[in-house]
Amino acid sequence: MFSSCRIPGPKHDSVAHYGRSRRTPTHITVVRNYQFFQLEVYNSDGSRMTESQIHAQLLRIRSQSWKTDKEPMGILTSEHRHTWGAAYNRLLRDKINRESVRAIETGLFSLCLDSPVMRISDEKYVWVFLISVFHELLL
Repeated sequence: MFSSCRIPGPKHDSVAHYGRSRRTPTHITVVRNYQFFQLEVYNSDGSRMTESQIHAQLLRIRSQSWKTDKEPMGILTSEHRHTWGAAYNRLLRDKINRESVRAIETGLFSLCLDSPVMRISDEKYVWVFLISVFHELLL
């Protein structure tokens, strides 16, 4: 269960497990305000971070999560199975997106610290969707 994730595909999902990989994951993925953060939970010498170290990082994530001009792309995961599978494959075509997705997928686990669901207007949702479609057409 830890270090595992579901990989969306066009027709069905697959499961990836990273716990026994050559480089065992050392971070958790923290989701806050539709943003994803990589939080290291091990020190460089391999020892676990203390509660106070992790708490300090969580406070930093909380304060940074309000400072964004990015669109809430995490909303794509709530799409229909086939739509999300196709969007996932398009995301992976871009190097930065691919690295970000891999960091999310290879975490020990994900921790969601979102407040109650932020309302997003239908107009903004359509706008985010259209941006992703146009981006795909330009690639």
